[in-house]
Amino acid sequence: MLYGNHLIYLIHLHKAKKLTKKIPYEYLLIIIAILWAFIFSFVLQISVNHELKNDEVTYLDAAKLLYYDNTLDNTRPLLISTIVGLPCLFGSSDQTIITFGFFINFFSWLFSIVLVYKILCLRLSRKVAFVFAVFFIFCIGNLAHSFRLLSESVFIFLIVLSVYFFSKYYQTTKTYFITIALSILLVNSLIKPVSIDFAFILLLFYLPKYKQILINRFSILLVISMCLIMFQMYGGFKFPLQFFALNLYFVF
Repeated sequence: MLYGNHLIYLIHLHKAKKLTKKIPYEYLLIIIAILWAFIFSFVLQISVNHELKNDEVTYLDAAKLLYYDNTLDNTRPLLISTIVGLPCLFGSSDQTIITFGFFINFFSWLFSIVLVYKILCLRLSRKVAFVFAVFFIFCIGNLAHSFRLLSESVFIFLIVLSVYFFSKYYQTTKTYFITIALSILLVNSLIKPVSIDFAFILLLFYLPKYKQILINRFSILLVISMCLIMFQMYGGFKFPLQFFALNLYFVF
């Protein structure tokens, strides 16, 4: 009888292992991340419905200023205000905007995890990449930011996305991946201006390949990103230009 129970247990265990192997690691990472988010929010009693504090207030005000007054805020960049304020198109309440911001941040965090895994897969085995991606999940700061009306989660997602395309370049040596990555970094400066520094440094690094980077089927992305930055600067938000000029001063 004992032998029979043990045999049944081994059969079920074997089936469970086969089922696990069929599940893509990306799905497992998402499941782990969602479970961890529930545990994290329950233990720390973090709620989406919370009173805004410090910088969170400025993000809400910038979004409302953009959609209701058609004016760019002089403290928060264009893109983050556009994203956060989308519910304003439907006349939504402040709490709806806050809740929407949470979902934007939370999904940015989830997609960042998947991208980290995919980047590591380009260099490591899938199992090792999975383990490192799980470690990334348990970086508390990244998850904590997703519960706040801040730009960090979206900013990190776009940084990781650009790293993914740079990694694809080194895997394939196709320069249009650099074009895409640089475009993402430039657009990301409309989330956090510091991203324009990364784009500038990387552009200097790839300067010998500037013709291939500027002239390819994805060059339009660079044009669009630069136009958005110029529109932001022309619209009254001067911080990116000042920040860029300050860093040029220290570089040279």
